[in-house]
Amino acid sequence: MITLIVDVSSSGSGLNDYYIEAKKFVEENYNYAPWKFEEVDLSLSDVNQILVWLCSIVSMVGITLIFGGSTIFDALGMAEPRFMQFINNNKTMSFVVMFVCYSIGNNIRSSGAFELYVDDELMFSKLAMGRLPGVQDMVKIFAQVLGIELDEGEMEGAD
Repeated sequence: MITLIVDVSSSGSGLNDYYIEAKKFVEENYNYAPWKFEEVDLSLSDVNQILVWLCSIVSMVGITLIFGGSTIFDALGMAEPRFMQFINNNKTMSFVVMFVCYSIGNNIRSSGAFELYVDDELMFSKLAMGRLPGVQDMVKIFAQVLGIELDEGEMEGAD
């Protein structure tokens, strides 16, 4: 049995599009193979949930202060805090810091799992390899599972 496990919480990373393409590839080329696709939502630990929440809050408040800054404090009848002077004088850097904070939270939230198993044996792991499988990787795995010998010419056309 061929099993492809994809973390669907990775929606912003383009992984879902890759998953759909891989599923389509298998259905069109290996529809006779015993396979299944599993979409998993890998839960975060409590600490990671808190970190994601903090990163989201910091980036939302920061961006609000960058764009609303003095107006917000004037509307509330409050004196502008000293850190607002820094934000007003360094809007670009402040925005970059908020973007990095948001990106960190997003990376914590998403595992990026794209794991291909054959009979409970891991054949390809994005988490271990640090990349998605290419068409050649998929063809090699399915050919191995189905007992098909591939020559170099067939593999060159699989790009």
